[in-house]
Amino acid sequence: MKNSKWGIGIMITAGLAIYFLLTKVRNLPTLINFLEITVSKDHYLDANAVDFVSITYTAILLTLLLLIFCYATGLLQKLLQSAARVLDSLVDLDYLMGFFTQDEITPEYSRMTLLISSIGVLGLYFFFYFFPDIEAESPLETVTSLFFIIAAGILIRSLFLLKKSFFSPKEKKRAVIFLIGLSLALLFIFGEEISWGQHLFNWEATGHFASNNFQQETNLHNFFNPLFDLMYPLAGIAMFTTLFILWFFPKRESSKLLMILIPPPSLFPIVLFAMLYSFQGHSEIFEEYLGLFFLIHALRIYLGLKKEALAKEDGPA
Repeated sequence: MKNSKWGIGIMITAGLAIYFLLTKVRNLPTLINFLEITVSKDHYLDANAVDFVSITYTAILLTLLLLIFCYATGLLQKLLQSAARVLDSLVDLDYLMGFFTQDEITPEYSRMTLLISSIGVLGLYFFFYFFPDIEAESPLETVTSLFFIIAAGILIRSLFLLKKSFFSPKEKKRAVIFLIGLSLALLFIFGEEISWGQHLFNWEATGHFASNNFQQETNLHNFFNPLFDLMYPLAGIAMFTTLFILWFFPKRESSKLLMILIPPPSLFPIVLFAMLYSFQGHSEIFEEYLGLFFLIHALRIYLGLKKEALAKEDGPA
């Protein structure tokens, strides 16, 4: 498994399989309680459930006390060294980190991208964990919905960098189609998120939207609310599977433009958690992960094309 993309892929796939298997096991009450809090739509806990919050804080306190004791007695360093040896015997950690930070287009930002992705994932996760009853149209959703229109603006700006690059006319044409298509899709998502201005200007839906829209909003997606339990998981699985294949089983020879347009592996944390939360159906956290993903991806596309434009200005390749 060492030094092998197959090994990394198998480990991640096995981890996901175990995760979904455990959600079906009913003889682990503490695990079920945790899953109910984190992935259940109604965050339901039965009357006999263990007080998970108290257990969590107690576990954290005991862990800190144990770490302090180990540090004071000199055991902490030995434990860390032992843990590092065990992990190194299972997988090449340097290779693993290198894989998730590899980026021939913007290598100087790859570690930062992984860090931002991880912080964004954990930040949203803990926000919704501690505030599970937050209103659907919260300020956080309004802010994160702006990610879509900002990302669209960055992609449109990126179009002007294509003509200054080394890419062939055929490649540029394909890139223009991709960038315009993705920009329009992001603008559409943003319009749907704000109900095309209804949430900003507080008007009442009328006509067909008032009588047939499940939330009486001037948008299209809420005409299909009964299908969300199927549509969201399909979208999450499709996104994860597509990028998983592109990252772990890439073509041996890919054009530089294609490498710019394909999201980097450093976005893996967002893609993974977005897919997991897509199983909630109409999940706010899934949509917010999606907005963060496209914002970072659009910014990387811009930086990659800008680097190519500057390289052409400096002289021939």
